Amino acid sequence: MSKTQSLQDQIRVKLFSIIGIFLLITTVLILALSVTSILIYQKRQLEQYQELVKTKIESDISSVLREANSLGTSPILWTGLTDSAGRDAYLLPLLQRININSLHKVDLLDYKGRDFIVSDNYASGVRVDLPVVKEVVATDEIHTEFTQSENGRYLLIGLPIKAPFSDSALGVLLINFDLTAAIEVLKLPEGIEVNINNSKYRPSDRFGVDQISSVLEIKGGDYIVPLSVNVSKSILDNFTGVIVGILIMCLGVIYVFVSLKKWSRTFSQNTTKKLNELVKAASNVAQGKDFVLSNKVSNDEIDEILLSIQDIFLNQKESNAKLLISSRVFETAGEAILITGVEGEILEVNTALLDITGYKRSELIGQPAGLLYRNSALDASDKTIAESISRQGSWKGETFFTTRDRVAIPVILTISSLLDGEGINLGNVAIFSDITAIKLAEAELKKLIYEDQLTKLPNYRAFFEYVSGLTGSQTPNPFILLFVDLDNFKDINDTYNHDQGDSAICQVANYLDRNLPDPHALFRRSGDEFIAIIHVVDGLEITKSKLSTVLHSVTVELGVQTKNKIHSSFSSGATIYPNNSKDIQDLLVYADTALQASKEGGRSKITWFDDSVKEKLARRNLIEILLVQALVDNKITPHYQPEIDLRTGKITGFEALARWHDEKLGYISPAEFIPIAEQRGLIDRVTECMIIKVLHDLPKLISHFGDVKISFNSPPRLFIDNRIFKLLVEDRLGDQVDYSHLIMEVTESELMQIDCDITSQLDRIIKLGVQIAIDDFGKGFSSLSRLSTMPIQKLKIDSSFISDYENSGNTKIIESIVGLANSLNIKVTAEGVETMKQRQILLEIGCFTAQGYLYSKPLPIDDALSLPAMIEPRQVDL
Repeated sequence: MSKTQSLQDQIRVKLFSIIGIFLLITTVLILALSVTSILIYQKRQLEQYQELVKTKIESDISSVLREANSLGTSPILWTGLTDSAGRDAYLLPLLQRININSLHKVDLLDYKGRDFIVSDNYASGVRVDLPVVKEVVATDEIHTEFTQSENGRYLLIGLPIKAPFSDSALGVLLINFDLTAAIEVLKLPEGIEVNINNSKYRPSDRFGVDQISSVLEIKGGDYIVPLSVNVSKSILDNFTGVIVGILIMCLGVIYVFVSLKKWSRTFSQNTTKKLNELVKAASNVAQGKDFVLSNKVSNDEIDEILLSIQDIFLNQKESNAKLLISSRVFETAGEAILITGVEGEILEVNTALLDITGYKRSELIGQPAGLLYRNSALDASDKTIAESISRQGSWKGETFFTTRDRVAIPVILTISSLLDGEGINLGNVAIFSDITAIKLAEAELKKLIYEDQLTKLPNYRAFFEYVSGLTGSQTPNPFILLFVDLDNFKDINDTYNHDQGDSAICQVANYLDRNLPDPHALFRRSGDEFIAIIHVVDGLEITKSKLSTVLHSVTVELGVQTKNKIHSSFSSGATIYPNNSKDIQDLLVYADTALQASKEGGRSKITWFDDSVKEKLARRNLIEILLVQALVDNKITPHYQPEIDLRTGKITGFEALARWHDEKLGYISPAEFIPIAEQRGLIDRVTECMIIKVLHDLPKLISHFGDVKISFNSPPRLFIDNRIFKLLVEDRLGDQVDYSHLIMEVTESELMQIDCDITSQLDRIIKLGVQIAIDDFGKGFSSLSRLSTMPIQKLKIDSSFISDYENSGNTKIIESIVGLANSLNIKVTAEGVETMKQRQILLEIGCFTAQGYLYSKPLPIDDALSLPAMIEPRQVDL
């Protein structure tokens, strides 16, 4: 009968055998991984060294090839190779400059490969008898050769020198590149061998040597040199450390084996001791007794079981404390809490619920929960909530609860099912908050969103919702969409101040709301503009007649101390639904177009959208379409208005102004197509078309008039991304463009609104020779401090100051502008000069350059070229 082993001995023997086998397997794996890692590591090193060598060689050789290419294509070199005397004076410096780098030397040979110009320190023996030189002379192609000397390995590159006027090479540039020195600069580790040959070279395999090769094509200018780069290293160099490591590992294994025997005995003793402690702890917990763990805890599995038993005991204490806290939270929570059973009976409520509903606790416990949230108006909602809880186990949303006085109050309600550990439903818990105050705030916010704060009328947002309901009906009822604008409202604001202006708007709103034909809906659009929907119930003609009476005039009382009766009129535009269109966007366009027609027709009238108004809208739309095609076909042409020296009548320059003649519409005024171009984002393309033609006409004007300046306008958006600069320098006309005869005009207000770095862009344009002028100066609100720091050469006084010259204030403004320009050394030109009187005033002020119809209107290029150099002003004032 065999001897029975104790638990302690069984654990010790088993652990000893398992860990011994584990150590043996681990040792073998580590050895295999070490060898593999060394091989992979060496391969990665070779790849890195190869990339380093390739980068160095490619950089150095590419650099000298580029320099040689630049030298070989130099007319100076061609001349020197065909010159018999004095060539050293200008060729030798070129070679000295290219031979600064000690890694290479470049010599110049003649067309037969003989020395022509050589560097001071050229390598002896590198001459005409070299195969590379013979190959270049024979083939007129680039050739390479590798040579070995006592100083190291060299790469010889022969480059033929070709000129456009010769069929054969004029000479040879011989490059002697020191490969050994170039590699030594890299300071590669010992044992790394680098071999550089021609691209056809293939290294042979060597035992115990790891190597990597690749072909490198080096480009420099027009030349390409293919090379083979081979990097190698002995594998055996890295295995000395591996052998030492194996010996150390064997000693370590022996030490571990001995230590394991001792440890297994101690481990088995500690394990049996802890098992005894575990049995004792489990017994104490089962009996409800407290227990304390020993101080020695090693965090093994048995200790974890002991800690878990301790956690169970502590969690039970914590759970009891949490139950106490939960009961306090339940009672003191700000939200109302309702707990119901599986049959919907009320099990518990908190104080907040009693405060909100007005019930006593005794009146609710045991009652159905429907007592609180069910009434005849909410049965459908209750059904939806019940279905959601039954299907998903929860519901959240807005509903109504009922107070003890049967008053419905809005609440935000969250209901969740109460489930036990096995998923069996125990009832529901409902949490809700009274949101009466939020609902009142929402109503007030909606009023703010949809109501104009000044007139208390519905606003434009409310109009869209209202009219969308009308046009979306299956059986549309006719109505009139009316745009109403109060005439000359700006004068009321300027005369009586904005508070009185607001009062006028309110009085007009009340007038329209009282007098527009019923039924109607009135909305305030913005400012002094209103929109009305007039439902047609009495017939269209009767409704039109009523509107004509109501929209004839209005009287408002303004003034603080004394009330003044101010009479004003309306400009209105009207369109009819569904007669004119069933689409609300079309109706808005039609009504707005009719309103603009009323304003353009003298105001104080109502315009009904009809065929004539439609024709104007169609013309505008047609111009938009034709303008796009006109820009594609370059039909926007410049007309040139001369700038005149008022003292002599001499033409000093021209301003290029955009003009357009269409085959269908004939001559189209700039006042008609320029605003359309600005609104549709086409003004940049108009400017581009103008600049192209101005650059084309510029040589003709200079040839005819001499030193004249041509001005063109540039919109501010062309400064974004340097587009105006790119447009000017784009090679459209070759060397024919003389930028010193160009002046770029930017309007005063646009110049100050440009966000990008305008000053640096203007400097770049000025360096081309283009001058910068501010157009319409005085019309905006300039920053004089900014003006003084900007590179401006010219100011053009706005024509509004010239036309109203009898106003002493305008004369003083002109004097100030001229004085400002003189102090900043800036030229001044007056625009819009049409009378001899205006000319005389400008001369007296000291403004000596002007343009306007007094001298000439804008002319096509051919008519401008027919003008004399000196123009006399018209003798009769226009």
